Amino acid sequence: MKILKIISKLLSKISNLWLLRDYFCHSLLNKKFRERRKVIEQFDENTLKQKWGCSDFEERSFPTLSNFKTDGWFRFMYQRYLMATRYTREKTVLDSCCGLGWGSFLIAMNSKLVIGVDSDLPSIQFARDVWKSSNLNFIQKDIYDFFKTNKISFDVILAMETLEHFTKEDGIRYLQGIVASLKSNGIFIGSSSFAETREQAEMQCAENPNHLYIYTEKEIKELLNNYFENVKIYSRLFFLASKKKQKN
Repeated sequence: MKILKIISKLLSKISNLWLLRDYFCHSLLNKKFRERRKVIEQFDENTLKQKWGCSDFEERSFPTLSNFKTDGWFRFMYQRYLMATRYTREKTVLDSCCGLGWGSFLIAMNSKLVIGVDSDLPSIQFARDVWKSSNLNFIQKDIYDFFKTNKISFDVILAMETLEHFTKEDGIRYLQGIVASLKSNGIFIGSSSFAETREQAEMQCAENPNHLYIYTEKEIKELLNNYFENVKIYSRLFFLASKKKQKN
């Protein structure tokens, strides 16, 4: 029994190392990433409070927060966006519900244009003030209103830690807005924590009042397949999908 536990832990560590390959590779080889990470990591919890003017980090996550540094989760936070950079080179990108904007800042290191949208005014003011890049813009707007008035077709749309903040019905509206805003060959990339069972999903929801609906891995696959093709789920944490091609 002990041997099985040791093997299980070892396989888990190997899986995490594989999942974090972008983070380790970029840390070693990508000068632009190291420079932008240095800018991000000048903000600890105290400087964030002073600059942002708020102290509620529950749903405005930032990779330098002490709990993420302690448990190593900050690497996965970077990994979300670094994985996306495989698809964003010289592309027009929407970072929907971008929060404090540090991820948009990372994506801008290889994109043609990045627009970060969030409904929270203090977060957008913070992002505009600190993340300086000529190809990066931030808009303070409800995401549904943005989709209604948006005139830009995006190559890539990101939804990092976003889906769980919508009800099941609003999540469908959100995905419909994404489909309408993507180019014909557009890509949708996101992250969330997808439960194995509906019971586990309900338990996760009960732990956080800001999480309105948690999908199981099966549910998110079925939902994404309604609007996209080539749907891929990685380790119940990340997803990647392409806009369905229109039939002639």
